[in-house]
Amino acid sequence: MKSKESLAITKDGKDFIRIKPFGSKPDKTEIKFSFISPSFRIRKFEENKEGGLLRYLPKDFGTAEHEITYHNSNRKNPNPALLPKYKNLEILRTPISNEIIELNLKNLLVPIPICRITVNKGSTKNYREKEKHQVINLTPKYNTTEIYISSAKYDVEEMRKRFPLIVGNLFPITTMDFLIYGAGMASESIFQKMFENDEPIISIESNLIGDFRFYYRTYEVQKLDKFRLTSDKIYSTENLIEFFNNLNYLELLGTTAVGFSNNRTDKINSKSAYKWDLEHLEKINFHKAYIKRWRRKFELSEYRLKSLNKFRSGIIFR
Repeated sequence: MKSKESLAITKDGKDFIRIKPFGSKPDKTEIKFSFISPSFRIRKFEENKEGGLLRYLPKDFGTAEHEITYHNSNRKNPNPALLPKYKNLEILRTPISNEIIELNLKNLLVPIPICRITVNKGSTKNYREKEKHQVINLTPKYNTTEIYISSAKYDVEEMRKRFPLIVGNLFPITTMDFLIYGAGMASESIFQKMFENDEPIISIESNLIGDFRFYYRTYEVQKLDKFRLTSDKIYSTENLIEFFNNLNYLELLGTTAVGFSNNRTDKINSKSAYKWDLEHLEKINFHKAYIKRWRRKFELSEYRLKSLNKFRSGIIFR
């Protein structure tokens, strides 16, 4: 199947955003966000240095006037950066955030989270369907979408066989709120969508965009729980594009506390997701060096993350 050139974000026949990879090298890319409707508030999530339960806190960065680009590090800039781009080229491009991961897509365990988009306001532009677009059409109810990326060579089925819990269960059902609250709270929007629909839903979809695979899901953010940042009225009234600190996404996902209930004893057997998956790899006699490498990586991450003493909800599978 021929790949598309870009993602088109639409709602009710109106046109809002294009998302397109550019400057691509083998297994490495950068991303351009073009705003058809200049109505999106930019929100970033940065490491919480103020104390409190949450690891990341939101900061607003004005309105997206023209474009935003997700850049990898280069000779001039030692760190990846999100940069606004203006039609007036004389305006200084002050970074929106440097707390983002390099888009090196080789040997991924799971796709990398890029952004979340919520559309509440309308657009003056009608969408004109084109073959080169992969359309993500939002609705008045399910007006939020998330975007992830991997290389075209990433084999999700193979990775599910190796890491059935992290790749097969946690990744499909946890929204980007996972980075703030943990897997339990972040899965509620997907489960709610399942309960509201008589027919089965697809939790996450994907398609080839250029030489890369983009993943996306749509849902309604949780607005009633006052503990959540999404209870803020802007999630019901404004157009938002949110960029999360994705530096430790995999480490957080792999060290999520996962419990399985025992129907005979009503007890919960709980441990980190990576431990369940590494036990699985040992049972199928996978390469010992591969298991050792991932165990070392996740154990170090688990030790460091526990020392931060931040709120993280786990998840129970019954």
